[in-house]
Parts: sequence; structure tokens; C-alpha cells
Amino acid sequence: MNTPLPPTIWTVKPIEEQRALTLTDWAIFGIKMSRSPVRRRHFAGYNVQDREGRASSAIVQFDTVTLRGVTKSGRVYQLSGSPGLEGDGQHVWASWLRLAKATDVERVQLS
Repeated sequence: MNTPLPPTIWTVKPIEEQRALTLTDWAIFGIKMSRSPVRRRHFAGYNVQDREGRASSAIVQFDTVTLRGVTKSGRVYQLSGSPGLEGDGQHVWASWLRLAKATDVERVQLS
């Protein structure tokens, strides 16, 4: 994304500085990007370590029992508590969707 970030959104720590984090108030979304017909899944929620909203890169591996997943960046996300995107996580997710020009967004329900 070459679009400048809004003042309320900032880049995340490099993977070398933060390999894993925990999301609360989380959701998983399936999206299509304007440049690709492939549907990708992403985590969104509240990063408890850094007290900020977070939208992830594409999920490459996810365990529905442990609620633990790995994204394309190599970062490990541990989902905690029940799903329910709100607050800062919701704000960051909405901003990320606009910046990424994502289309066809659907919330993924876990069985």
C-alpha cells in the first residue's frame, strides 16, 4: 500500500521485534482485494500487548481449536475470548479496508 496512513493508524513493529501477540475483541474476515480474485482471510481485533487495534496480513494457517494462527508475515496470533470486533480494533480494520481497497468483505463464523 503506497497510500499515506491516516494519523490514527501507524505501522506495526517488525516481526523480529514481535513474533507473537494476543487479540481480544477479535474477528476473522474473508476479503477479495481489487487487484486479485483470490479470497484471503485476515484477523482483526485489539492487540493486548501494545494496547492498539490490529489488522493482520493474510492468514496462512489457523487452528480452530486453539484459536491460534500464523499470517503471511510469519506473525503468530492468539485469539482470546469470544469474537466481537469493537472499539480500536474496529477502527483499524475499517481504515485498513479503505487503504487496501478491499472488496467483497465477509465475516467468517467459526463452527
